[in-house]
Amino acid sequence: MEKEQAIKDFAEKNNLTEAEAALVYVDGDPEKTMLNFSTLKSVKTGKVRNADQIRNDDLAKQSNDLLAQADEALRAGDTYKSIHLRRMAHGIQVR
Repeated sequence: MEKEQAIKDFAEKNNLTEAEAALVYVDGDPEKTMLNFSTLKSVKTGKVRNADQIRNDDLAKQSNDLLAQADEALRAGDTYKSIHLRRMAHGIQVR
């Protein structure tokens, strides 16, 4: 209960949503909190270096994971699941 209240107070004090404050606040460690807070501000203002590259790499990883799951499903004999996962991977790739 104390942590929830601390997160609410932190959110109000720093003009954040409660979800953002929960991500930033973590366990109340001041060093981690300040590092997370500065990272969040950078993300919100668009000042993250290589943000497009990071996003593209993440999408490629998601797509590759889905394709690997599709291969496993096909080996297991679940053709429907394999096709579904391949379609999801294709949807990510064409974004």
